[in-house]
Amino acid sequence: MLQSLILGFIAGASVPIIARRFGKFIPTDPGETICRLIHRPHFPKSRSKKRGQRFHQLWKKLVLCAGLWGCGGAVLFGALTLTFPTGQVPWLQAFVYILALLAAIDKRFYLLPDVLTVPLLILGFSWSVFTNAITPQESIYGALYGYLIPTLAVLATYHFIQDGFGGGDVKLLAALGAWFGLYDTTLLLIVSVILFGFCALIRRKKSDAYGPYLAASALIILFTRHY
Repeated sequence: MLQSLILGFIAGASVPIIARRFGKFIPTDPGETICRLIHRPHFPKSRSKKRGQRFHQLWKKLVLCAGLWGCGGAVLFGALTLTFPTGQVPWLQAFVYILALLAAIDKRFYLLPDVLTVPLLILGFSWSVFTNAITPQESIYGALYGYLIPTLAVLATYHFIQDGFGGGDVKLLAALGAWFGLYDTTLLLIVSVILFGFCALIRRKKSDAYGPYLAASALIILFTRHY
């Protein structure tokens, strides 16, 4: 349990840092992503006291954000360890981590990169093969359903929620479909639309990044209908 909490904190703390780095290069393939992320950034020297203070404020904000994300990661990884069978926990930890990265990147840049959605899709198919959570057939049907259903959702909600789905959202929903299967993907989509609509009413903003709502809905479905 302690190992899960520590791992969750480290994973969660890395999310805002990696998400911030994504804006520097917008990677197109896994190799470039790894090289860019491990490359040590070079910061220009401050030319004024005011600029130096601003630099330190930004670092303090990033450290605080990383700490908050780390606490959230520790809670989620601990909950996974307590809720699911031991053999499924590593898979779900990878699932939650990639999902958190996608949500953070989409919130910041309105982007759901293929370099994360495609591995999430592949992991979903592998999850169905190597665990007893769902069958491979359910995984395939869920992915196809997740890819096709956004078209109908846009037709039904176009006059209420503008720009609700983008290409990245469709790919993410397909990847989630591979993890959850057809029935739970339907529930996930319904929950995400409700969350999006509720936040849109509160904020009085019809257009927003949809990835975080899909991620939040996936976690809700995961813990309320665990396998």
